[in-house]
Amino acid sequence: MLHVFIVEDEIVVRKGLCKNIKWEELGLALVGEASDGELAYNKIKEIDVDILITDIKMPFMDGLQLSRLVKKEMPGIKIIIVSGYDDFAYAKQAINIGVTEYLLKPVSVAQMTETVLAVKKTIEREREQQQYMEQFRHDRQEYEKMERKHFFKELVGGRTSVSDLLEKSSRLALQLSAACYNLILFQLFQDDECAQDEMDALICAEQTIEKHFSFHPNLILFERELDGFALLVKGNNEEADPEHRAMATLEQTCVETIQRVIDEREGVGFFIAVGKRVNRLTDLPAAFLEVRKAFVYRYIGDKNEIVHAGKRQEIPQATAEAFVPEMLHASKVDKKILERFLKWGDRDDTDGFVEDYFNGILLDGAGALMFRQYVAIDAMMTVISFVEAMGFEREAFIRGCGDGDQMADMLSTVEMTKAYLGKMITKALSLRAETASQKYASIIHAARDYILENFSREDISLSQVSAFVNVSPSHFSTIFGQNTGSTFVEYLTNIRIEKAMELLRCSGLRASEVSYTVGYRDPHYFSYLFKKKLGCTPKEFRAKGQNRCES
Repeated sequence: MLHVFIVEDEIVVRKGLCKNIKWEELGLALVGEASDGELAYNKIKEIDVDILITDIKMPFMDGLQLSRLVKKEMPGIKIIIVSGYDDFAYAKQAINIGVTEYLLKPVSVAQMTETVLAVKKTIEREREQQQYMEQFRHDRQEYEKMERKHFFKELVGGRTSVSDLLEKSSRLALQLSAACYNLILFQLFQDDECAQDEMDALICAEQTIEKHFSFHPNLILFERELDGFALLVKGNNEEADPEHRAMATLEQTCVETIQRVIDEREGVGFFIAVGKRVNRLTDLPAAFLEVRKAFVYRYIGDKNEIVHAGKRQEIPQATAEAFVPEMLHASKVDKKILERFLKWGDRDDTDGFVEDYFNGILLDGAGALMFRQYVAIDAMMTVISFVEAMGFEREAFIRGCGDGDQMADMLSTVEMTKAYLGKMITKALSLRAETASQKYASIIHAARDYILENFSREDISLSQVSAFVNVSPSHFSTIFGQNTGSTFVEYLTNIRIEKAMELLRCSGLRASEVSYTVGYRDPHYFSYLFKKKLGCTPKEFRAKGQNRCES
């Protein structure tokens, strides 16, 4: 409900406006009145006002002076001036100030009602447009993030030519060319048992770091969904700086920035892996694999740690002491490292994890068969406990990992031991994914139904859908991506575009009408998304009369 404030020095006129207009029936609330501009100004600063109705001639401070102050400090307020003077000079001043309406006395109740309703509609239309623009910016940002994620996968995937990478980076307004490159992978996390304010601190830290890195010309930040962030560091002027001192300084600055942001927030931690510099874009895939191996150490290392690709990481002292050969007792073994990976690890990281975990805990006893057997059996018991906690049978899991009677053969060499551990962990993570899929199946099903029923609403958002299925937005975003293979924005965009294709083929609606029907108020933005998705505009798609467009 919009709020109205009246300023009029003639008490009869002021009380008449207050009493004779049915404010609530008009969807308005009368929140205050004053006899002059000075009194009104002090009150308006303390309350929420949308529409100001003021006389022009008043003692102490007149309506024009009041209007200037209000427009300067509270430009969103709409002002209706009521004047007893039919003088163009006053009207001209009012126009220059930005007054919405200028009425001449005497003003009837009907005339004031009509004017106030017109101003109300203007405010509602402007707010609706503002809300739409905010949604538009949000959708555009989400879409650009989605494209950047896909681009990063191509950048480090090794299957896209340099010319295609440069072309795609240009479309994303990313300056990719440089004399040399490096990758920094980092992830922020909160304590396992954290309060809501600590979760808010984590989100705030991520946003702060994103803002800091987004505007540096030699840095490109990519989100990696559940794997944190990747920061591409670029170096220039190779001939002037052959030892890359400037790039080394920039890398160190990036690391220090992350540390500083985290140090300011309690309950939030980080893990950073710094890669090796390369001189060509074609070398980035290999560099990514190298730094990713170091990044796997986040499941083993301590909180707030920085590691470098290609360097052997030292196992935490507490863990190392727990695994010396003279202390082979289950009660002395720290299982948290393996349990952490079983809870949060990615199957693609299993080999790297096993390599670091196995080499770290075996220390100098790696060649001893009995010690390897102990480590493998202890790890197996940890994995089995994890699997049983999910509701799976122990015997079935063991059979899936191989015949227990052949244990000696499996552990005859270090490499076979690693392979056996990797097989157990991979199967456990597959069962974890299966359990999660079943657990969240009803939530995802309900979310999909809600999206199908409401995709035509322009204001539909991830927050609305997550509230509908009673899950926090951040958690919903994670499980939705894991179970559908796409982000919320991707999923919503696909549904809207598919419906648009159907309407373009099977109805006589204009392209702009199709845009409104599928939830986009701006036909230009709709056309932009449509062409991004299919390679042609809606009009071209209809003209071709095909189910798909060729670029």
